[in-house]
Amino acid sequence: ILYTLLIWCLQIVVNTFFRTVKRVGHENFPKSGPTIVVANHSNQFVDAILLQTHCQRPISFLIAEKSLHRPVIGHLARLMKSVPVVRRRDVAVRGLGTIVAFKIEQQQQQ
Repeated sequence: ILYTLLIWCLQIVVNTFFRTVKRVGHENFPKSGPTIVVANHSNQFVDAILLQTHCQRPISFLIAEKSLHRPVIGHLARLMKSVPVVRRRDVAVRGLGTIVAFKIEQQQQQ
Protein backbone atom coordinates (compact mmCIF):
# COMPACT_ATOMS: atom_id res chain seq x y z
CA ILE A 1 0.00 0.00 0.00
CA LEU A 2 2.85 2.40 0.85
CA TYR A 3 4.50 1.71 -2.53
CA THR A 4 1.24 2.53 -4.36
CA LEU A 5 0.77 5.68 -2.29
CA LEU A 6 4.34 6.76 -3.04
CA ILE A 7 3.80 6.26 -6.79
CA TRP A 8 0.61 8.32 -6.59
CA CYS A 9 2.48 11.14 -4.80
CA LEU A 10 5.30 11.01 -7.35
CA GLN A 11 2.73 11.28 -10.15
CA ILE A 12 1.54 14.55 -8.60
CA VAL A 13 5.14 15.81 -8.56
CA VAL A 14 5.63 14.86 -12.22
CA ASN A 15 2.37 16.53 -13.25
CA THR A 16 3.40 19.66 -11.36
CA PHE A 17 6.81 20.07 -12.99
CA PHE A 18 6.30 18.54 -16.45
CA ARG A 19 3.50 19.55 -18.80
CA THR A 20 3.82 16.35 -20.82
CA VAL A 21 5.98 13.26 -20.71
CA LYS A 22 6.25 11.29 -23.93
CA ARG A 23 6.97 7.59 -23.58
CA VAL A 24 8.89 6.24 -26.54
CA GLY A 25 9.51 2.52 -27.04
CA HIS A 26 7.46 1.44 -24.03
CA GLU A 27 6.07 -1.47 -26.07
CA ASN A 28 9.59 -2.98 -25.99
CA PHE A 29 9.67 -3.04 -22.19
CA PRO A 30 8.92 -6.56 -20.87
CA LYS A 31 5.68 -6.85 -18.92
CA SER A 32 7.16 -9.38 -16.47
CA GLY A 33 10.37 -11.07 -15.46
CA PRO A 34 13.75 -9.63 -14.52
CA THR A 35 14.78 -6.59 -16.56
CA ILE A 36 17.77 -4.29 -16.34
CA VAL A 37 17.26 -0.69 -17.41
CA VAL A 38 20.37 1.42 -17.86
CA ALA A 39 19.96 5.17 -18.06
CA ASN A 40 22.50 7.79 -19.00
CA HIS A 41 21.14 10.38 -16.63
CA SER A 42 21.87 13.94 -15.78
CA ASN A 43 19.73 13.76 -12.65
CA GLN A 44 19.32 10.44 -10.87
CA PHE A 45 16.22 11.51 -8.98
CA VAL A 46 14.28 12.77 -12.00
CA ASP A 47 15.06 9.55 -13.90
CA ALA A 48 13.83 7.42 -11.01
CA ILE A 49 10.64 9.43 -10.60
CA LEU A 50 9.83 9.33 -14.31
CA LEU A 51 10.49 5.60 -14.57
CA GLN A 52 8.43 4.86 -11.47
CA THR A 53 5.45 6.89 -12.64
CA HIS A 54 5.43 5.84 -16.30
CA CYS A 55 6.30 2.15 -16.16
CA GLN A 56 3.43 -0.30 -16.00
CA ARG A 57 5.14 -2.56 -13.46
CA PRO A 58 6.97 -2.24 -10.14
CA ILE A 59 10.64 -1.24 -10.45
CA SER A 60 13.53 -1.47 -7.99
CA PHE A 61 16.63 0.67 -8.32
CA LEU A 62 20.23 0.20 -7.29
CA ILE A 63 21.30 2.73 -4.70
CA ALA A 64 24.60 3.38 -2.98
CA GLU A 65 24.43 1.54 0.35
CA LYS A 66 25.59 4.60 2.25
CA SER A 67 22.62 6.58 0.86
CA LEU A 68 20.24 4.26 2.72
CA HIS A 69 21.51 5.85 5.95
CA ARG A 70 20.40 9.35 4.91
CA PRO A 71 17.15 10.43 6.60
CA VAL A 72 14.86 11.24 3.64
CA ILE A 73 16.62 9.49 0.75
CA GLY A 74 17.08 6.26 2.70
CA HIS A 75 13.45 6.12 3.77
CA LEU A 76 12.18 6.73 0.23
CA ALA A 77 14.66 4.20 -1.19
CA ARG A 78 13.39 1.53 1.19
CA LEU A 79 9.78 2.33 0.27
CA MET A 80 10.72 1.94 -3.41
CA LYS A 81 12.36 -1.43 -2.60
CA SER A 82 15.76 -0.22 -3.82
CA VAL A 83 18.68 -2.64 -3.80
CA PRO A 84 21.75 -1.38 -1.88
CA VAL A 85 25.16 -1.62 -3.56
CA VAL A 86 28.46 -1.11 -1.74
CA ARG A 87 30.69 0.97 -3.99
CA ARG A 88 34.46 0.63 -3.93
CA ARG A 89 34.95 4.33 -3.19
CA ASP A 90 32.64 4.12 -0.18
CA VAL A 91 34.84 1.54 1.56
CA ALA A 92 38.25 2.86 0.47
CA VAL A 93 40.86 3.12 3.21
CA ARG A 94 44.07 5.07 3.33
CA GLY A 95 46.96 2.86 2.35
CA LEU A 96 50.07 2.33 4.46
CA GLY A 97 53.59 2.82 3.22
CA THR A 98 55.40 5.18 0.92
CA ILE A 99 55.35 5.54 -2.82
CA VAL A 100 58.76 6.19 -4.34
CA ALA A 101 59.30 7.28 -7.94
CA PHE A 102 62.66 6.89 -9.65
CA LYS A 103 63.84 8.94 -12.57
CA ILE A 104 65.75 6.79 -15.02
CA GLU A 105 68.13 8.70 -17.24
CA GLN A 106 69.17 7.23 -20.53
CA GLN A 107 72.86 7.26 -21.33
CA GLN A 108 73.78 8.80 -24.63
CA GLN A 109 75.44 6.37 -27.00
CA GLN A 110 78.51 7.74 -28.72
